[in-house]
Amino acid sequence: MKLLSTLSHKLLPLLLALALVHSLPAMRREGPIRGSVATVGPDDARVYLPGAQVLLRCEKSVDKLNTTVTDENGRFSISVLPADKCSVTASAEGFRSQTKVVIVTENSSIELSFQLKLLTIAERRDRI
Repeated sequence: MKLLSTLSHKLLPLLLALALVHSLPAMRREGPIRGSVATVGPDDARVYLPGAQVLLRCEKSVDKLNTTVTDENGRFSISVLPADKCSVTASAEGFRSQTKVVIVTENSSIELSFQLKLLTIAERRDRI
């Protein structure tokens, strides 16, 4: 058991370093998309939406969807993106979804801000 513990302490840093070196070329070709999902409150202040779904669909990989949810501050981040034209859709229960189209390029970093509007009573009724 002690041998295993000693080996893991010595091998783990080496394995992590190798993984990092191996991923560097891929990191240079890919760009993250970060942003926030919010709505407008009764006093016209932005209210950030935790738990909103963010869906990414890129043209070159139509069959692969990348999804995430916003954190407690309404923020999201999607990384490991190939250079491509992508649509990013934000949605949350009780709100209209919103889609934005972005072009991901090498070494790019994209910041998006979504502002979702509440569904009307008629829209809510149609979804049931």
